[in-house]
Amino acid sequence: MLALLAGIALAAAPPPAALPRANVLILVVDTLRADALGTYGEASPTSPRIDALAGESLVFERAWTSYTWTLPSFISYTTSRSVRRHGWDYDIGQFDLYRTVEASAPTLAEVLGANGYATEGRYANGHLHESLGFGKGFQQWVKGTDAETVAAAVTDIKGWAGDGKPNLLYVHIMNCHTAWRPSLDAQKALGVSFPVPTAGLDWMDWFKLPKEARPARALEYRQQYEAAVRDADTAIGKVLDALNASGEAGKTMVLFHSDHGEALGDHGFVGHNRSVFEEVARVPLLVKVPGAPPARVKDRVGRLIDLAPTVLDVVGLASKAPTAWEGVSMYRQPQPLLAVTERTPEAAFTLDGNTKLVVDRETGAFAYGFDLSKDPGEKARIKDPANPLMAPLLAAARAWYAATPKGSNKGEKPKVEGEEKSEVDAMLKQLGYVE
Repeated sequence: MLALLAGIALAAAPPPAALPRANVLILVVDTLRADALGTYGEASPTSPRIDALAGESLVFERAWTSYTWTLPSFISYTTSRSVRRHGWDYDIGQFDLYRTVEASAPTLAEVLGANGYATEGRYANGHLHESLGFGKGFQQWVKGTDAETVAAAVTDIKGWAGDGKPNLLYVHIMNCHTAWRPSLDAQKALGVSFPVPTAGLDWMDWFKLPKEARPARALEYRQQYEAAVRDADTAIGKVLDALNASGEAGKTMVLFHSDHGEALGDHGFVGHNRSVFEEVARVPLLVKVPGAPPARVKDRVGRLIDLAPTVLDVVGLASKAPTAWEGVSMYRQPQPLLAVTERTPEAAFTLDGNTKLVVDRETGAFAYGFDLSKDPGEKARIKDPANPLMAPLLAAARAWYAATPKGSNKGEKPKVEGEEKSEVDAMLKQLGYVE
């Protein structure tokens, strides 16, 4: 159906209007770095179900988030706008500064809902609170634990055949986020070699450790994290099993990605810190369209801001894409487009995923760069802006700044009671953001 050039580039031919009113299933695993999955090279058995999905999908060998923590990233991929333009870039824990998501750019859920879709969102990340507007366009936007979120998604899918509407279902789980509490089955499958604390393992003590103790701790983090990935993979498998059992798989587009990655001792950091290194910027990106052959895209970086336009393109609603959206359908990109990932104080740019430029996010001034083809671990900084690898990217970045005026989120101050603020503080501690 969709004519793709497998493993090389997207075909110039547009997808045929063969899946109008198709269901759309979006699966998001929070804090999932791409290299923890088998389909991206991980040797441990972390992801048999996701790898099987990849074998049926369009897989971007390298994809970037728009921002390296959840909330700005979520707004970008649901409203198809860069963070610089939508302006919602408060930092983790700045709850008193948060504003509701403004209404200047419709979300994918709003567009699909306006065109006859039933829209449901199931999420386990407490940051995505309805009071802040993260459920815009969803007829149901329901928080639960990972297990509750998956169970609700399974129930939703079972009802699709009889509801008389096409469906959008967004599922966002948190297994890979600290504190890690992988199941005993996952620990066994991944060979975790140390006892897991009852409260889970986080990285709050990392900077208190002497440097000579950090490599051993980083190994523990990686083992624990990979076991958590295995649990996330099992959860995703349950949702996919429900889809297959429903009889709706043949008319359902499935997208799988993360909101950002996770540092596990890389570059001396842990967590999704304020950086744009690959361990936090790079995410998995899979798109499965029934009838389309599997393919791996190697000549460009997948952009999460292109997800919403791609959905509308596949389900026959491309003409309904809001003018405020910046992304372009993945099936209508004859050449690679500039990928941008942001996180104060930096922004990064690439076209092909081999050469990476990092600039001062506020001014656009050159900071450094990397030749990822020779230095995938980002150890050797290119410090000369006139370097032949950097000059074209620096010109592209300057053009992007000129074409992308800085926006500010004009949402309202949320009405949050003292009790809810206390709950947010508790959640931040639970997730390992504060002690």
